[in-house]
Amino acid sequence: TAERAPHNYPYTTFYGRVGYFVQAITMCIARAFGAGFTWQIYLANLANLLFYVILVSLAVKLCVIGKRTIFFIGLMPVPLLLATAFSYDAFVNSLLLLGYAIYTREYISKGAINYKRLGLAAGIMALGIIPKAVYFPVILMLAFLPKEKYQSVKERRRWVLILLIIVILLAATFVLPTIMSGNGGSDLYSDPRRTTANTYEQ
Repeated sequence: TAERAPHNYPYTTFYGRVGYFVQAITMCIARAFGAGFTWQIYLANLANLLFYVILVSLAVKLCVIGKRTIFFIGLMPVPLLLATAFSYDAFVNSLLLLGYAIYTREYISKGAINYKRLGLAAGIMALGIIPKAVYFPVILMLAFLPKEKYQSVKERRRWVLILLIIVILLAATFVLPTIMSGNGGSDLYSDPRRTTANTYEQ
């Protein structure tokens, strides 16, 4: 018999779908205007590509360290292909690049730390990581600011502690569904971000 998605997914699985937000909203708008299903798919994929292009372009513009690297990554064939398909990878990649670009501006700036800028970078990167939570260690990149930017050791420890809390929360979204599924993350009640991967083995 064909497997069907259960009606009562655990609450730990809904957030993984945020990576399809742009495509889902586009399909809803297209449907409201009477577009057929095929056109909904085409428009959703086009919106996904535009979202990717806009965010990566913004990341290239804002980046201070590694501008050419971001430009190169953004134009690589596989990320571009995924940006034109029904995939959350464009959402993940573009937000991670944008968060990194904002972080580089804080890294290179003089004077006291601008925590609003760092918080924005952390928030953008965390949002990008949610659909693919196995990337949660990337957030720790924000801990590697030059020592001279901190006013004291206490301030540095406080910022690292905040980042560790964010990392633990992101890791929990990856680990909890696997524990709750009781089947190595391979049943229908496990995290839908798993696709065909066995999260227990990972």
